[in-house]
Amino acid sequence: MATEMSSLCEQEEYRIMLIGKVGSAKKWAIETILNSSEECEEPSETKINLDPKECQCFRVKIEGRDVVVFDTPGLCHTERSDEETMKEIKTCISRDKSGLHGFLVVLDLEPFTQEEKDMVQMIDSSLGKSVKDYMMPLFVRGNELKERGKTIQQFISDNTDLKEFADGCRGKPCVIDHRNQDPTQVENLLQQISNMVKDNKAEKRSCYTTNMMQRAESIAENKKKMALSANSGALVGATIGGAASYSVSSWIGIAAGILAGAFVGGLMGIAGIVAYIRAKRH
Repeated sequence: MATEMSSLCEQEEYRIMLIGKVGSAKKWAIETILNSSEECEEPSETKINLDPKECQCFRVKIEGRDVVVFDTPGLCHTERSDEETMKEIKTCISRDKSGLHGFLVVLDLEPFTQEEKDMVQMIDSSLGKSVKDYMMPLFVRGNELKERGKTIQQFISDNTDLKEFADGCRGKPCVIDHRNQDPTQVENLLQQISNMVKDNKAEKRSCYTTNMMQRAESIAENKKKMALSANSGALVGATIGGAASYSVSSWIGIAAGILAGAFVGGLMGIAGIVAYIRAKRH
């Protein structure tokens, strides 16, 4: 009986979200996952939007496990800002009160560009540093690795920025070939997700929750307030410092007064915000 209960617990529903650039890569990843489902009722091509404006939800069953897959609007869009896209992604996260087991960041087997580097930084800043505990790099077009005679580890190691990103994710990099209908590649992906979930469960935080996202938003807002306060304080301080130094008949004296005033004013502005935040907490 204990073994049966353990088996049932292991087959809990997984909820995963795919995030990536607008384009074919994310669509291919979704299609590959849906086509491997044991309960796929219709061809995935009829259900998947290449450029969804809102999050889409798909339910599949893989190796007896129910998996909820959220597709998201693509980042790095030419007609929509990343801020707008992240707002929709965050709205989707907030709707699922149970939380998400994993974020699959979909990437092509191409050089890691500045655009993609900015994309993962945007995800970090929007969802918080803790999101990396639930994040896994997912590469499509796995057939190209074979053609190049490389492993995914070798491909990642060739790019310092990509390696830094992959090393920061708790989930190990996974590769799928969207042209290959072999279901074992998605089963392998599910196993990697399962390993990540177990690691997070060991730390008693199996899912990324709305509370985590709200904390990240609060931290980002406080940083913004501190920056604005420091800038305002520096401007006021520079004005006062310059005026105080005006009596000195030297441009050097005035410049020194402005710099000193800006520095002190900036510090006072930051100190004021810190005191305000502490007062709110208490």
